[in-house]
Amino acid sequence: MFLLVICILASFWPGGVVSVKLEQPKLSETKLSGKSVQISCKADELANNYIHWYRHLVGEGPTRILYFDKSSTNPTAINDQGFPSDKFDILKREENQYILKIHSAKESDSGMYYCASWDTH
Repeated sequence: MFLLVICILASFWPGGVVSVKLEQPKLSETKLSGKSVQISCKADELANNYIHWYRHLVGEGPTRILYFDKSSTNPTAINDQGFPSDKFDILKREENQYILKIHSAKESDSGMYYCASWDTH
């Protein structure tokens, strides 16, 4: 049985005149293989409605998993190629709190996950 270790990077990406404030309260998450993992992102003061989730594996650059429009009442993820929606999904828990859910996590899902957004001018 393998342990899955997820590292979470708190993302504060400033942009333009309006600040972007993203907060990921947990620094890490450890789960047994086969269990689901939920990673929270709180998004305040965004000029842009889009939030992106990335995964960064050791020795590789960050890769976007999915993005979604946070202004939607029930946001739907738009998954990037190689990140199927039955494996990676988003949930809206409460106002401005969004969850990346990794279903049936396995050791190869270990890595650093972070949410991101940026201001458009």
